[in-house]
This record gives sequence, structure tokens and C-alpha cells, in this order.
Amino acid sequence: MENNTSCKMDFDEITESTNYIGQNYRLTPEEREVILVMDDKDKWKASCSSPTYMRKFERQGWKCTKTEYYRDGSVCTKFYETPQASSITIGKAERPKRQGKPMSEEHKRKLLEGRAAKRISESILN
Repeated sequence: MENNTSCKMDFDEITESTNYIGQNYRLTPEEREVILVMDDKDKWKASCSSPTYMRKFERQGWKCTKTEYYRDGSVCTKFYETPQASSITIGKAERPKRQGKPMSEEHKRKLLEGRAAKRISESILN
């Protein structure tokens, strides 16, 4: 009997350490969910079982803190966290600013002339 209990405890420990879900079925699309929570330190935390939103969180730079798996080894739920933030989009990856061509003096002069002409035509109409 002692061997069975120790084996069961070992299995429980293994199951707990690998974060397996206790259910034998997969979540249907209707059962999948995303839960967003903001704690006292203005950190956003998310629990996500939808693969679509898992990809979005990862693209936005959210840090995955825990992953739960089905018994077959596929991902069931992921838990995410952002750095200190005031909105949930803070984790979005920063894009580099585009460097355009420098404007020539002639181009700047034409733009200023066009704006001046527009102001004159608006003042005449009003």
C-alpha cells in the first residue's frame, strides 16, 4: 500500500510541477476566455486560453509568467504580465520612427506659398 501512495504522490507532484490541467477534454471556442486584471501597482495581468489573444499578447511584448498544458502536452492557458503601466497597450512594441528625406529649401518655399494662398482665398470667401 505504501508504494501506491508514494507513486500517487509522485504523480501529483509531477502534475503540479508541470502545470497540467486536470481535465481530460479540450476547451471549446465558446469556453475560451481572456481575463484582464489591474493590480494596485498599475500592472496589468492577463489569463488567456485563446490562441489568437496569446499571439497578440506576445506580439505586444507582454511577459509570459506561467503556462498550463493539456495532458497531451499542448498549451491550454497562458498567464501574462506587463510592466508598470496606465493602459493595457503599454506593452506594445515600439516601432522605430521613419526617417524621411530631408526637404529642400525650394520644397519648403512652395509649401509656405501654398499655405499663404489658401489663407488668402479663405479670407476672401469669408
